Amino acid sequence: MLTRRGKVLLGILLAFILLFAVGIRATHPKSGIDHALGSAASSVAVYRVTDSLAMDDKVVVQLSGEGSALGIVRGVADGSYDVQVGSQLYRLNTQDIRGKMLVIIPFIGSLLGAIGL
Repeated sequence: MLTRRGKVLLGILLAFILLFAVGIRATHPKSGIDHALGSAASSVAVYRVTDSLAMDDKVVVQLSGEGSALGIVRGVADGSYDVQVGSQLYRLNTQDIRGKMLVIIPFIGSLLGAIGL
């Protein structure tokens, strides 16, 4: 018999599994576009894995040697995207783009950075 705390933890675990199954992910970006409540490095980004991107979509990308970053799609070509990350423009393959950003959770990234994640 599960206690109340056990039922709550089981519900949270099932919710995370369901979100993962439908393509919702979260990451702690190391760099990228800033937002009204601070820098990308002080946040956690929630994104959806997708292949269909358009101009001006906010995306989570994987930069080689730098980790994940937040960017904006500035150009779309066959098999690649021009993504602005901060003040730099990168041409990235579809494999380097993790997904389309849904929401940014501010300040949690600072806590994750303090413990080394």
